[in-house]
Amino acid sequence: MLDLNRREQVVIVLLVLSLSLGSGLWLRACVWSAAGPVEIQVEEMALPEQLPPPPQEDRVLDPRVNINTASAELLVTLPGIGPVLAERIIAYREEHGHFTALEDLLQVSGIGEKKLAALEDFIRVE
Repeated sequence: MLDLNRREQVVIVLLVLSLSLGSGLWLRACVWSAAGPVEIQVEEMALPEQLPPPPQEDRVLDPRVNINTASAELLVTLPGIGPVLAERIIAYREEHGHFTALEDLLQVSGIGEKKLAALEDFIRVE
């Protein structure tokens, strides 16, 4: 072990004591600097049968546009559909009721077989 004289031992003991005291004072100042004592709240965990069902967003959503509910703003995002044709689709829907099949769009003025074929991957009927 180290061979220390009495004076060196006293210096080391005083150094350790002052570091301990300083650390304690610093820790106390940190803890008590908060506005009063800290309260910890513990919540009980719910049992699995008490948990709400998972949100419906987990299911795969169909990205195609529902032509029975789409607004004119949404319809114009479809290929080959401009503002005039979008209004015709909505007017037909309001006059004749919901579309029951994609082929019902052929009844709308301005939509033919070719345009319907181009739209089939982007629209749906519900």
